[in-house]
Amino acid sequence: MVSHYLVIVGYVLLCTVVWIFLFNWRAARRKKLPVEEKLLRSPGEWLLGKMEQMEERLFFYYLLALGLPAGLLSLLLTGCQYLPAHWLLPGYIFSFGAFFAVLIVVLNGLARKMEEYRNYRLGYLGERLVAEHLDALREYGCRIFHDVPRVEGTYHSNIDHVVVAPFGIYAIETKTFRKNDRRASPDAPPNVVRFDGEKLTLPDWSGTGPIRRARHQAAWLEKALHSQLDFSVRVMPIITFPFWSVDGGVQSSGKLQVCNPGQLRGLIPANRIQEFSVPEFNAVVRELDLLCRDVEL
Repeated sequence: MVSHYLVIVGYVLLCTVVWIFLFNWRAARRKKLPVEEKLLRSPGEWLLGKMEQMEERLFFYYLLALGLPAGLLSLLLTGCQYLPAHWLLPGYIFSFGAFFAVLIVVLNGLARKMEEYRNYRLGYLGERLVAEHLDALREYGCRIFHDVPRVEGTYHSNIDHVVVAPFGIYAIETKTFRKNDRRASPDAPPNVVRFDGEKLTLPDWSGTGPIRRARHQAAWLEKALHSQLDFSVRVMPIITFPFWSVDGGVQSSGKLQVCNPGQLRGLIPANRIQEFSVPEFNAVVRELDLLCRDVEL
């Protein structure tokens, strides 16, 4: 029986070592294509990268969830074989208790990782949806950039979408929440975002974080572009909620606009904030192209 337990432990350890070797070998052999050209960032580029990283590691989490409790149980049961007869029952109780305790911990950790992956995927799908709605603005001569990187010292962030139109620049913050049946009050419609000019309210959440972020992103983009151009620009911040509707239609507070993605096509042309000459428009597009063209092949 002892040999059987040792075989199980050895098998689990061997699988772990082989997986670690294959993971590191694959990472070491991953080579870039023999070209220097870089691509523009796609919708949800950062989220897509996080999802790819998690997909590579999920197998390890599965292996850990299945192998660690079994390996621990095998070691403990092996040790029980050397206990005196009157200690066998307590030894078995302790072994299986430790097994279930570790199993619960690793399964809980695995569940958290899977939930994290689901959240990344939800955000990615939301940005993809917004990008599809923004494509309709090309008929107005707009250029659209996605996942625009924002770097300030050690702070790294991104602007989900930036629309450069002949009549202004628009920084769009996408907030994707799962729908549910909870309501702020019995007579309130479900899956509706409320905006009172200062705070966003959903059935199970309310706050000002997205408002501050959207305004800060727009202010940073104005400053970043102005530092590279010989003219100043104005940027309108917009918050959009995929899969949700906004109570009362498009809502605003100062320059800030809050809407559903389907309303972007009408909202942006209706808010002409700065008329660009052709050279100015091309200069803005060129700067954003340089900023967003960092995806290596």
